[in-house]
Amino acid sequence: MRRSELLSLPPRQINVELRYLQINDTKGNENRKIILNDTAIECISGLFDEESDFIFYSKYNHKPLRSIRKPWAKAKEKPKYIPTFSFSRFASTYISHLIMNGVGLFTVARQVGHKGLRMIEKVYGHLLLGQRQDGANANDGLFTLTKTGHQIRFFGIINKKK
Repeated sequence: MRRSELLSLPPRQINVELRYLQINDTKGNENRKIILNDTAIECISGLFDEESDFIFYSKYNHKPLRSIRKPWAKAKEKPKYIPTFSFSRFASTYISHLIMNGVGLFTVARQVGHKGLRMIEKVYGHLLLGQRQDGANANDGLFTLTKTGHQIRFFGIINKKK
């Protein structure tokens, strides 16, 4: 999620039972669902007050936070979290790990709100080499090559050797 989407997220757009959150009026003027994993559900559960208009809001005026600079600085002080990068690097890290764990590019693009695959391929294509090798190996052995005399039989086609 973009920082602005996260900070303006109302509790009514989170469905813990169906494991997703709905982002309305995104940068591309579309709505999208973000599928949540167990860790996200655990973090979100109990985080917000159902009566509140926003999940992250100011204690003083109950309006959405506009910045996370102070909370982020406090989180960095705690040894449990020790983030070594900025908030904006979370998306890149998330995308990289999805790809390295074998998640298909279409799913990655949908999960992070990209309309197409071009940007994902351009920026993260170097992480796909292992998947490309897996793709090459997927049908290994499907066809057999047999040599009989001076002919090669391949999938029922006879090719004369030159």
